[in-house]
Amino acid sequence: MKGREIWLAGGCFWGVEAYFARVPGVLSVTSGYANGRTENPGYYDIPNTGHAEAVHIVYDADAVSLRTLLRHFFGIIDPTSLNRQGNDRGTQYRTGIYYRDESDLPVIRQAVREEQKKHAKPVVTEVVPLENFAPAEEYHQRYLEKNPGGYCHIDLSGATRQVPDKAALKETLTPMQYHVTQENGTEPPFDNEFWDSHQKGIYVDVVTGEPLFLSGD
Repeated sequence: MKGREIWLAGGCFWGVEAYFARVPGVLSVTSGYANGRTENPGYYDIPNTGHAEAVHIVYDADAVSLRTLLRHFFGIIDPTSLNRQGNDRGTQYRTGIYYRDESDLPVIRQAVREEQKKHAKPVVTEVVPLENFAPAEEYHQRYLEKNPGGYCHIDLSGATRQVPDKAALKETLTPMQYHVTQENGTEPPFDNEFWDSHQKGIYVDVVTGEPLFLSGD
């Protein structure tokens, strides 16, 4: 597994976070504030500090490419809209791609060029190095999971989990995981990774990440 990072600003970070958390290969998504003039800003500070609402994405480069992530990104924003996405207006709602690794820049520039071909108006999504990033307050993290009826200008359906082909799964799954998930097999009782686990949480499908059941069940 190759963990890599990218920071994306696409308007209100609630929806951007929720979307990318559903994309296969994404390991974690954190809402926060990027490239502003102050350190550790709060939500009500950023209209005046120059920060953009952004998400920090850590992804498995063996499972998903930066190019694929950027295709998803441009699919959920209006890249020709300056300082506005959905009903939200202000510099904090500008769109942007922020990077730390210079080797990401050619991929980003190519993605922007391809996107520009789809629009008559210029793409105004900024592409600049990440200067700073501060995680947002805890209540913003996984906001739409905590508040399913919360506002979101992003269509989350485009992030449907895709099942890799069986050849790829054989490379990434253990023989038992492959047998159970792909061949309708059954683990022997008292002889699997979680049979004696008492940790609270949600069990998910090892292939798609789909929730299966709560530990309390």
